[in-house]
Formats: sequence, C-alpha cells, structure tokens
Amino acid sequence: MVKQFTILLFLLFSAISWSQNSSLAYSKALKIYNLTTFDAATSTSQSSDLPGISFNSSVKTFQLLHPTIAFQWKTKKKENFHEIELSSFSFRRTNTMDEKITDSTNLSQIISGSAEIICSIAARYEYIFTFFKTKDRKFLPSLGLGINSYFLQSSTRPKTADLFPVSDRIIGSKVFLTPRINYFITPKLFLDFNIPLCILDINLQTKNKQDPILPINQQSVSTIRFQQFPTVFSARIGLGIKL
Repeated sequence: MVKQFTILLFLLFSAISWSQNSSLAYSKALKIYNLTTFDAATSTSQSSDLPGISFNSSVKTFQLLHPTIAFQWKTKKKENFHEIELSSFSFRRTNTMDEKITDSTNLSQIISGSAEIICSIAARYEYIFTFFKTKDRKFLPSLGLGINSYFLQSSTRPKTADLFPVSDRIIGSKVFLTPRINYFITPKLFLDFNIPLCILDINLQTKNKQDPILPINQQSVSTIRFQQFPTVFSARIGLGIKL
C-alpha cells in the first residue's frame, strides 16, 4: 500500500511538473516595442473679447512608428507580471525670425518670429494577468490593467512687441485595459502583441497668456477634463528578451 501510494505521488508530481508552462520560467525581461496610435481630441473655449462666442478646436494625430522600451518582472505569487514603460520623452526648442532689411540704410527690423519650447514626458505602469499558466504552449494570452501618466508643456515667446508670450501645460493620466498575446520564439526571446484600449482620460490643462490688458486672474485659465472611452486607438508589438 505504501509502495503504491509512493508511486502515485511520484506520478502526480511528474504530471504537475510536466504541465507547468516552461515559457514562464523567467523572472525579468526587457522589451523593445513599437507603438502605433491614432488620437482625436476636441476642445471648446469661450471668447474673452466677444461675449456669447465660443471656439472649437480639434486635433487628429496618427503615429505609425514610435519605439519605446519597457521592463517586466514577475510577481512573487500567481506568476503574473508588473511592467513599466517609458512611453515618451522629448525636449525641443525652435527659434524663428523674419526680418525686413532696407537696402539704402542696411537697417533691419524684426517683423515676426518666436522662440518655442516643447517638452513631453509619458510613462506607463501595467499589471498583467497571465492565463493558461499550467499548459506548456508557445502562445500565451494575458490581460493588462495599466495607467499612463503624461506631461506636456509648450511655451512661445514672440520676438515682436505686438504679440504676447503664451504657454500651455497639460498633466494627466489615461487608464488602459490591454488584451495581450505572447509568442515564445526561443527559450530567451518572445514576441508581445497587444492592443491598449483606453477607458478613461483625466487631465488638467492650464493656458497662460501674458497680455497686460487682461486682469491677472484672466491671464491664466485652468480646465479639468474627464473623458470616458476617448478616441484613442493603439496597437503595440514588441520583442522581449528574458534576463
């Protein structure tokens, strides 16, 4: 009886060991993604000079190639994963200037131009629920719940006296639900294809116009935007390297 019980335990242990997904036998991974995004945003503002008049503005952006880098590590239990990604990081400064030159006197006069600075930073954290953990298979589905926090600031300082410095700052976060599918190519490399679905976007936008004609409390206007299921469509494909 004891011998039969020992054999049964051995067979059970062997079956469990065999059924564990060997593709998940790693604790950390580095990923290189390409993110393709379509984003459509609209905003409405009231005219300070013309009562009863408002202005609508819309911006549509399609970005085909956007490389990002991410780091993934396994949770202590349940073989799920954490993932962080630097989604965007850029700083750009542009100077433009148009001059009028009088040939007879060789004098120049600036007629237009500005100094513009644009800064953009975005980072994502995601918790990934892995499915079919006990089946040894190369295709592995999962589902991620993540938050993408972002900061964007642009400022323009004109070089002529008839225009005034303006700045626009946006800080906010987007919440994503992300279906994923991984394909394990080799014991060290795998592909990660996922489609982030934006379910919530909340941000604070502050516009500042240094017009001395306006009262101080009207030179800066802040607006909080809360939008469910915004028009944001994304697809991400990446190459993962197990560490």
